[in-house]
Amino acid sequence: SITYLSSLLDKEDRSVRIAAGEALALIFEIGVIDKFSTEAKNANDVPQEESKPQESYIFLQGLKGKVINQCKNLSAEAGGKGAAKKDLNSQRNLFRDILDFFEVC
Repeated sequence: SITYLSSLLDKEDRSVRIAAGEALALIFEIGVIDKFSTEAKNANDVPQEESKPQESYIFLQGLKGKVINQCKNLSAEAGGKGAAKKDLNSQRNLFRDILDFFEVC
């Protein structure tokens, strides 16, 4: 789910990017990221007792790093021709807030 939401941050539609960013921030904020990691492992038929916590941690940190980089880019995105300034400012502010949250975590 996190990988999918991360891919939505690259979509052309600004409202899709904003919704994906909000969903990712919520996942990290309420602390269910470990649940998503466990579900992914179970989907790959890896018995939970055989999974290595360190590998899971490294994987999650990699995903978090990717999302942070995407948020940095989206918080500084320049508007193009025909871009609604209000929507662009909303996107920038949202992703700045998400970055601030990730810096605290």
